[in-house]
Amino acid sequence: MRTIIKKKKMGILMVAVLLSQMQVQAGWLSGFGDRLINGVVNTVQSNISRKANKAVDDVMDGNIKPSSKKQSTKQNQSETQLQKGTNSVDTFREIGTKSSVKAEEKAAPISYRGATGKVIPSTGKYELIDLGITKFTGEEIYSNLLKIGEAKKEINEFLEPGYYFICVTPGSTTDPIGFLYDREREGIMFGYGIEVRQKIRDNGQEAMLLGKHEIKYVVQVLPNTQGNIEVTLVNNPKLSGSGEIAIFKIPGPTLK
Repeated sequence: MRTIIKKKKMGILMVAVLLSQMQVQAGWLSGFGDRLINGVVNTVQSNISRKANKAVDDVMDGNIKPSSKKQSTKQNQSETQLQKGTNSVDTFREIGTKSSVKAEEKAAPISYRGATGKVIPSTGKYELIDLGITKFTGEEIYSNLLKIGEAKKEINEFLEPGYYFICVTPGSTTDPIGFLYDREREGIMFGYGIEVRQKIRDNGQEAMLLGKHEIKYVVQVLPNTQGNIEVTLVNNPKLSGSGEIAIFKIPGPTLK
């Protein structure tokens, strides 16, 4: 009898345990949908938060990249132009020759073409000229200054027969200028009718700086002719440079 009672109690206990487990499982199953939705929402929010934080970090660290190849190419071109600087040979030539390039002549270059004009006058009164290192006897008959803010200074003048000292000097130690021979493409240096007799100093036409670069030549205009000097002083793209060209008439083919 006791054995039967024990078995009944065990059976009732097992049924109670099963019912309890079923209720727990039912409760878990009933909340499963909510947990699934909440999990997805939390995951999405987590991803958005991570992306937002990464974007902020990238901005702070300077790791933002161009959004397209087009922007990247444009940026690279700007940086290249910036890095090119104001001392570029091409830059000086482009500025200086934009409106003053003469057409190339197919014939062989000639030193004199018979052109005439109003010559720069001289008095023939020579005196001691002191240019620092260079000292000589002569007469200053012409000077022209490229000023700060000017893009270029074109010189187109006529010289009477005789000997001349031509000097080009930059005016700044930090802001360069350039110097162009307008007839260089035709094989002519200073211009028609001007024969070079002595190069005293010529250490660069582009990116000329005071104390580093100068152009100094002794030239001659032959008897019964006229020399037509055609040259250009060119400023840098910032127009921050300055310089001067001066012409002295001298009594002979050398500086004394």
